[in-house]
Amino acid sequence: MPPRKGAVQHNISLPEELSRQLATLAATPDYNGSKSEVVEQALRVLFEGAISETVIAGLQQRLSLMQDDVTTALRDMQGAMQELTQAVKTLTGALTPLDSHFARLEQRETQRFEELQRAYDRLKAVVMPPTRRPAWWAWWRH
Repeated sequence: MPPRKGAVQHNISLPEELSRQLATLAATPDYNGSKSEVVEQALRVLFEGAISETVIAGLQQRLSLMQDDVTTALRDMQGAMQELTQAVKTLTGALTPLDSHFARLEQRETQRFEELQRAYDRLKAVVMPPTRRPAWWAWWRH
């Protein structure tokens, strides 16, 4: 029998047991007695399964690499966060003495200002006595 259109004929030898199973399977309504159809579908399933396995293996490998990259990035970020936390603690520790220092400076400058204000008030009282206008002032003004 010549091969159908678009098909190539192959002559294969099968063990008797497989040949009997092939004939039994071909006799079912799904294959209408065509052993070629059984072999064709079996080979398609085999090839597609092999391709799927290859794709899945490739995906698993890529996922594994991506997981390693993400794990490394997370580890790096954790290290950076620890360094940042330590820097913040160091800065916070340095701010407390600075706050105390500035509070003392502010208190001292406030005291100095108050002393200067009192000194100014004393000097003003001495330099500018209360004004009493002399008698001639009224004459001079007119």
